[in-house]
Amino acid sequence: YGNSLVHRFTEGGEHLTVLSGEEGEGRFDGPHALFIDSRRVEPELYVADRAMGRIQVYDMTGRYRRTIGEAFLSRPTWMVSFGGMLFVLEYWPPRICVLDDDDRLMGYLGADTAAAERPHWPNRLDAEGHLARPTTIGPGRFNSPHALAVDSAGNLYVTERVIGGRTVKL
Repeated sequence: YGNSLVHRFTEGGEHLTVLSGEEGEGRFDGPHALFIDSRRVEPELYVADRAMGRIQVYDMTGRYRRTIGEAFLSRPTWMVSFGGMLFVLEYWPPRICVLDDDDRLMGYLGADTAAAERPHWPNRLDAEGHLARPTTIGPGRFNSPHALAVDSAGNLYVTERVIGGRTVKL
């Protein structure tokens, strides 16, 4: 979070370069996740540029290639792929964006656009005025997703940042 940089090292730990976001596209502002996309013949590095609402894509040497998601992402925080699709987790609005193999939006899963408008989000206050786990999270909706994983069968696992934690399997 501090300097909004991505450092590149050799396998042996030697520092090679610093990525700070593409000059022409703007600097990183809160790079939140890195993902090596191997859906294509040549792997690429995806950087979730959370505060800028986009993903910046680089080759494996750190050369900028393109930016995706500016028209449909808001706060990307994590990425996984399965079966040619890319799943991008967003903190706000809380949801999963499903992209095809050309990084085009196919749709959203679990969106709850009212979540952050609830008092004391991502949690709530109990009767004594203490922070407590929210009771308004409905089935099929996310409250404050923070990380995403996929297993070999294609099941998605979302962890949420609420008191006591929450894991959702899709």
